[in-house]
Amino acid sequence: MRIATKILFFSLVVLVFVVSAQNYNNAQLQNLKRYLNSDLKKNYQLYNLAPAAVVDSLTVNREKEVVIYLNRRASGNPFRESDLPGALNRFNNAKNSYGFTNFGLKVMIGSFEMSEMVPLLYRTKLPVDSTRLPVNEKPTKVITNLDKKFTITKGLDGRNIAVWGSHGWYYSAKDNKWIWQRARLFGSIEDLLTSSMALPFLVPMLENAGAGVYLPRERDLQTNSVVIDPEEGNAGAGVSNFSEWEKGSAGFLHSESGYEANINPFRLGSFLTKETVKNEENPLVYTPKIPESGEYAVYISFGKDETGRNVKDVKYTVKHSGGETSFLVDQQRGWGTWLYLGTFKFFKGTDPSKGAVVVSDQNENEGVVTSDAVRFGGGMGVVKRNGSTSGRPAFVEAARYYLQYTGAPDTLVYNFQSDKDDYVDDYQARGEYVNWLNGAPDGPNKLTSLQGLNIPIDISLAWHTDAGIMGGDSTVGSLMIYSSVGMDTSFFHNGRSRMANRDLGDIVQTQIVSDIRALFDKKWTRREMWDAGYSEAARPNVPSILLELLAHQNFAEMKFFWHPQFRFHVSRAIYKGMLKFLASMSGTGFVVQPLPVSNFSALLSGGAAELRWEPVSDPLEASAKPTGYVVYRRIGEAGFDNGKFTNEPFFRDENIPTGVPVSYKVTAVNAGGESFPSEVLAVGIANLSSKNSASETGNTDNMKADGIAGNSVSEKAKEVLVVNSFDRLDMPATVNEKGFEGFLFQKDEGVQYIKDFASVGEQTDFDRSSQFKTNDEPGWGASKSDAEGLVIAGNSFDYPALHGEALLKCGFSFSSTSVASFVQPGFSTKNYSMIDIIAGEQKESVIKLGLQPVVSTSFTLFSDELTNKLNAVVHEGKALFISGAYVGSELNRNGKTKKLATDVLKVNLASEFATANGRLFGTERANGAENEIFEFNTAFSKDIYKVEAPQAIDPVAGGETLFRYSDNSTSAVVGFNGQHRTVVAGFPFETLVTPEYREAFMRFVTGYLLR
Repeated sequence: MRIATKILFFSLVVLVFVVSAQNYNNAQLQNLKRYLNSDLKKNYQLYNLAPAAVVDSLTVNREKEVVIYLNRRASGNPFRESDLPGALNRFNNAKNSYGFTNFGLKVMIGSFEMSEMVPLLYRTKLPVDSTRLPVNEKPTKVITNLDKKFTITKGLDGRNIAVWGSHGWYYSAKDNKWIWQRARLFGSIEDLLTSSMALPFLVPMLENAGAGVYLPRERDLQTNSVVIDPEEGNAGAGVSNFSEWEKGSAGFLHSESGYEANINPFRLGSFLTKETVKNEENPLVYTPKIPESGEYAVYISFGKDETGRNVKDVKYTVKHSGGETSFLVDQQRGWGTWLYLGTFKFFKGTDPSKGAVVVSDQNENEGVVTSDAVRFGGGMGVVKRNGSTSGRPAFVEAARYYLQYTGAPDTLVYNFQSDKDDYVDDYQARGEYVNWLNGAPDGPNKLTSLQGLNIPIDISLAWHTDAGIMGGDSTVGSLMIYSSVGMDTSFFHNGRSRMANRDLGDIVQTQIVSDIRALFDKKWTRREMWDAGYSEAARPNVPSILLELLAHQNFAEMKFFWHPQFRFHVSRAIYKGMLKFLASMSGTGFVVQPLPVSNFSALLSGGAAELRWEPVSDPLEASAKPTGYVVYRRIGEAGFDNGKFTNEPFFRDENIPTGVPVSYKVTAVNAGGESFPSEVLAVGIANLSSKNSASETGNTDNMKADGIAGNSVSEKAKEVLVVNSFDRLDMPATVNEKGFEGFLFQKDEGVQYIKDFASVGEQTDFDRSSQFKTNDEPGWGASKSDAEGLVIAGNSFDYPALHGEALLKCGFSFSSTSVASFVQPGFSTKNYSMIDIIAGEQKESVIKLGLQPVVSTSFTLFSDELTNKLNAVVHEGKALFISGAYVGSELNRNGKTKKLATDVLKVNLASEFATANGRLFGTERANGAENEIFEFNTAFSKDIYKVEAPQAIDPVAGGETLFRYSDNSTSAVVGFNGQHRTVVAGFPFETLVTPEYREAFMRFVTGYLLR
């Protein structure tokens, strides 16, 4: 009885203790929650959490752990292993102080433990989270370039990446008109400016690393488009061997008048099909009629065989002005859409030898080859809304319309609002495009089992800019958005954890901020990583991120944007981040592609061209060292060939035709990929036999394009050295006065890389206090709209051939060199009669951006080294020709340059902005060119840069005015013909608007200097 009583007593005591403990826990948990939320509000940094961090709830689990649940936004800061002890200790101390000393601790952010915020790339002690690794780690190449001269083993070969710039020109049903999605600010608009970084910089970097890149917006800036679509109705017009192939099932149908909304052009026609053969018999040859010489993107399409017999490796050959480039295309994926092969130069007209796409019927495997329409050029928008197309180039349009043109299924990808709201459809469509490419089990969210195009997308990036205004030089900075839950759960449908999204976002944002701080602004703002349900971050069923790079509403940050160097390096940072993420997921090493080479020269030697250059080291990436180089060659006005590989920074071309410029560019390569190209240099051997015929008439049709040896030594023409001193890339002029802040495009538009399309027009509102009202009345930064949709030439780095073409027609051979090579002490000028300095729009520029800028001075025209070299070559008796927009003002920089101006060049700056129309005429001193009229470019052009600020230069100390500007008779060109001979022009020679002008002007210059 006593024992039974004791057992009962003990049981009651235990029961009372458990109940008391439970009551204690509930009360104290609420007190702990209140304390933590109060402490987080004041001291969130001490927890390494975002300002929006909140404790949503606390519980005690069965393992006797206090579990703290933080909201998803708490995860905004990057986490590294070293951050965890401090944060967890602070939580632990709070837990203990509220009576939970004997309890364990677990801190959750959303559905994940705090330690899971650390990306795999940065882990050394934490275990690898296998759930965020790829389910099927198998790189897949859809298109293989057979003419690539090197192998990528540690880059992005076989990776497929989706990338897009934000927004675009769209149809507003409410307003019944086509409009932008954002406001025109500081000379640009978000609808264009992110694409103006992605298309010329990020996309080629990814492709140079071996990736296949897919865009839901048109990538080609060519506004012409030629579509060849072989159908029974047109008897296969434009396609050879059409009758030897059979009609397949549903395919593309071209419509000159465009397409009504939601009509799939890839369901209106049919494709062609043919059994494979061991030896090629009847290849399809698509021959376009090109409306205008230029560069055109080439797109192919093909159909899906209903019996599943498509073969894997179909050979396509593009015949272009630079030669032939062949590809293998995997036709077991990517059916019924446009696939991009590359961009090539084509001549106007019809020429199957230099303008065609050939689809081979040969294959080692039994099966069928299919082929549908082939497209040359991006063209204009083709989708109608309310009866009409946008009337604008396709590349400016929003994704919704391009996705219709690519054959995407409407209700699964781009039409969710029943045609009532294209704006919403557009941003929802971009992510669903990724899912359509990818296919089951991660197809479009409405039907994840859809097979789609079977193109396994590895990652996607939506590139945006944000709103926000800061004072002075402060930056809003870079925000990264990802989703840990997507549209449904924390796992993709193939079982992979969506925390891979966070890894990608953290790695890319870390790389961006690190590189910007190293190169531009040491205090660039790293904003949060938002775990949020933004459509472009949540909809893709692959690792995906949405980047808000900078604030387009903030003047200080638009200075960054307008710097081409910033665009290049930010794009390089994104590429590096993607590369590192994918390497961390696959467990492989990585190598970063090299930077472009420098100190390039292309000099004639014994009838051959000798090319030399130097590699450039990357202070931010030790792996970015070249292991070889590719030399690309161009004859005359044709495109570049497929290149030749060399291990050394030297190349000798023995095969130089006469009478035509031969141009070269060089890239550096390594296991990670290929660099951007060098500047383009050229050589030319004058055809003396045609000096007074072809040279004078400009008719060189009878000259062979290749294989002609140079003139014999005894017939050697005088040789000119062309020096490219124009390597400037720069932002527009700015003003920072109280009540008047912004960009002065009319003073100096800056110089963009190759070609740019970001501009909408000049800034009109310079008052910081002007308030935003609507997109059409955006206040401070408001800009004109006259440049929208224009492709505007910047610095092409391709001018020696233009100078050389004119020299050849005047009977002079030429070599060329970069100014960096020219000023080297060992560079000899003894073989040259004349030195031609390309000054372009070169002028000294100071890069000074942000609160704590990394200041650099670049693009000085008359550096000490060049000034010394010019003095030396004139002393040696060489004639000197200099042309450029800022020659006069650059000569006024210091005492040394002023002495060069007065003692050697015999000029002095008279005035800036000397002419608006670009016309000049010869004076009585211009023997043989008296009253002859010339014109250089002063307007936006896609072919040659605009000269907005030509200068008038007066003669001094024996100099003479040879040409004057026609609108005011100020001095445009000054010559000196005394102990030495010089000609200086206050405008760039290469901007003369026709080849005839350039030949005639060069004929005068060489006659004046060398007669």
